[in-house]
Amino acid sequence: MKLFNKEKLDTTDYSALPLSKIATIIKVDWEEINDEKNSYGLEMANAMQELNSIEDDYYLDPGIRVVFGFLEFSKNWRTYKSKRIKADLKRRIEELNKKLKKQ
Repeated sequence: MKLFNKEKLDTTDYSALPLSKIATIIKVDWEEINDEKNSYGLEMANAMQELNSIEDDYYLDPGIRVVFGFLEFSKNWRTYKSKRIKADLKRRIEELNKKLKKQ
C-alpha cells in the first residue's frame, strides 16, 4: 500500500500571496494541529492578517518585526505547509533587507 504524501497536495505559490492571505492559511493550519489558541505565534499571525506586504506597518510596528515575531514564536508549528510558508517569509525578509541596503 502506497502512503499518501500531503506535501504533494500543497502547490500554492506563497510568494504571490499578500501577507494577509498567508496569515489566514497559517491560522487555519495552526488550529488544526495546535491546542495553544492564545500563543504569541498565533497573535503574530493575527497581526499579519492586517498586512499586505512586509513593508506595511502594524500600528507602530513595522511589518518586518511582525513577521520576525511570528517566525520566532511559531517554532512548534510543524506541518507540511509550515516549512514552505516559513521559507517564503524568510525570503521576504531577505529581499527587504537587500532593498534597504541599496538605499
